[in-house]
Amino acid sequence: MRGKVLMQNRYDASLREDDHVTKTVLLVEDDPHITEVVVFLLSEETPYHVLSATNADDAITLMHNVTVHLFLFDYHVAGSMNGIALHDFLHRIPRLEQVPVLLTSAVLPEQELVRRNILGIHKPFDLDVLLERIALLIR
Repeated sequence: MRGKVLMQNRYDASLREDDHVTKTVLLVEDDPHITEVVVFLLSEETPYHVLSATNADDAITLMHNVTVHLFLFDYHVAGSMNGIALHDFLHRIPRLEQVPVLLTSAVLPEQELVRRNILGIHKPFDLDVLLERIALLIR
């Protein structure tokens, strides 16, 4: 069964005060409570456009039509692959190979993160730390 895809954006592009492109974050998380909190946080506290998918397959489908500036993946996401495999798959696409990844999990595969230059954050995470890490990566 395919997951639900949510789109959120608090900021209307026509109301921006500058000419910078609004950056887009793709959140792939199968826990609806975490998704709700993270989408709300990013929509309220940042200028980023947030796309959300509940599984890897829907995330891949979304990538056909959008430009993303940061991937925010759960390691144990539902679907045909985990967060590391999703990273590997998407980074084989030339236009996505430089998109940074922030991986979330209660237990992070540290060696895999280091090998792939992925930043991780342990669940449960502090929301301020999450915002700091996103700001670090999305420049």
